[in-house]
Order: sequence, then C-alpha cells, then structure tokens
Amino acid sequence: MESKHAELPVFADTVRDFDVRTLREVDRVVGGLSGSRLVVTGSYAVEMLTRVPLSHDDIDINVFTEDKATDLPQIAIKLESLDSYRPYMQTDSGLGYFVGSRHGSFTPRRLEMQFVEVEEASEFASVFTLKGTDFAVPTVSLPLVDSAGSESIFRVKSLSFLIATWAIRISGAAEKQKRDVRASDVDHFRLLLTRDHDREDVLLAMSRHPQMPKGIPESKVLSDALRKANNTL
Repeated sequence: MESKHAELPVFADTVRDFDVRTLREVDRVVGGLSGSRLVVTGSYAVEMLTRVPLSHDDIDINVFTEDKATDLPQIAIKLESLDSYRPYMQTDSGLGYFVGSRHGSFTPRRLEMQFVEVEEASEFASVFTLKGTDFAVPTVSLPLVDSAGSESIFRVKSLSFLIATWAIRISGAAEKQKRDVRASDVDHFRLLLTRDHDREDVLLAMSRHPQMPKGIPESKVLSDALRKANNTL
C-alpha cells in the first residue's frame, strides 16, 4: 500500500519513490555485467504498459542473462554489499531481498528477482530468445514515474507478450503454472486488454511462449481466458 505524505516526516521516501530508486540501483548493478539485462515484471510492468497508477505489494524483476551460474552470485555479492539489502532467499534461479527505507518510514520492501537464461543479452536487443529454445520474449523500454513526475526508463515485456502470458495462465492451460491465479491477476489482465493491441500479435506471442501448452490452438486458450475473466474468477 502506498504511504501517505501526511503520515511521513518531510524528508522521508514515499513507497513509490523508494521503489523507483531501488529499481535504478539494481539496474545499475545488473547492467554492470555485460551479459545481463534487467526487465521489470509484475504490477509495475502493468502500470508502465497502461500508464494507470497501481498499488504494489513488492518489486518483481527478471534478469535476462547469458550465464546464470556466473551472474547470479555476482549480483548477489554486489547487492549484499549495500546496507539496505537483506537477503531472504537464494536459489539457482532467484534472489529475494527485504530492502529497507533509509529513513525507516515504512516496512522494508520485498524485492524478488528471477534469472532467465537467454541466447544473447546485448544492450541493444529488444527480443530475447530463451537459451536452447525457440521461445522469444519481446521487450520495450518505457518510463516509470515517481511522485515528482520524474521518469526512469526500464525494460518491460511487450504489451502483446504480457497479455499472452496472462491469457495462458488465466485459461488454466499453462505449462508449469507457478502459482494459483489471483483476483489481482484478472484485474491486471482486463486492464492490459483496454490498451491498443493487435490480436494476431497476442496469438503470435502465445505461440512462442514457454508456458503455452502443445496441441491446443492459441485462439482457444485466449477465448477461454477472456471468458473466465469476464465471468470473474
């Protein structure tokens, strides 16, 4: 939940400003490695794609990397050398931190990072191919605005890809579903659908998506998701 200015000392961070600064800090760490790129995911990605302000329970990031085994521990060492990052999780493909406000104005924020191996993670790439597969993830660079109206530019997955992702999950057909679908997921799916998008681009993204089940037409999975979203889960 967003903190209200009136409840904080004048020098304190708002949650949004703190999150934006955290993303910039982590982006610098990740971008300092030649084979890794930060991609904002979760509710912040939905906000950036729709320009609709949302509340955010945590900060979610993908790190597209050419070498997960090398880059993950290097990034962990760099982040843990900073005072405000307290680790609570480290796996072969993820890092989790509680990140504290410098002024202690609000509960430490949860930062979750999932590492995804790709064939090439160059600075200028916009489409990333998952290593050893034909799966492709298109990205775009968009601004995230802080409380003063200042913009910070980050990569996010494209609108079509994010719609495809939620369609596959909400349909119930997803391969390797990571968790149950939440009401907020459906809300975000509906919000994404209000933005100008091409159905054929969504279907193409679904066809190249790692969670798309084999043997089921993309159009059926999309229709099932739309029906479930309209009926409310």
